[in-house]
Amino acid sequence: DRLGEIKKPTLIIWGKQDGLLPVADAYKFNKGIAGSDLVLFDQCGHVPQLERPADFNKKVLEFLAK
Repeated sequence: DRLGEIKKPTLIIWGKQDGLLPVADAYKFNKGIAGSDLVLFDQCGHVPQLERPADFNKKVLEFLAK
């Protein structure tokens, strides 16, 4: 319920096959945090930074370069 309080640039990275937190939560976070960016990785579970490190790092660097 407090997502709207986040006023900083926010990058949300989520694995579509996350077995711990459903991808529906990613959409909820994206909707609740104004101006946030959402990146979904297919064929990826709960730990995208380990499962897809090159893709993860690329998206983080792109986000930080904004």
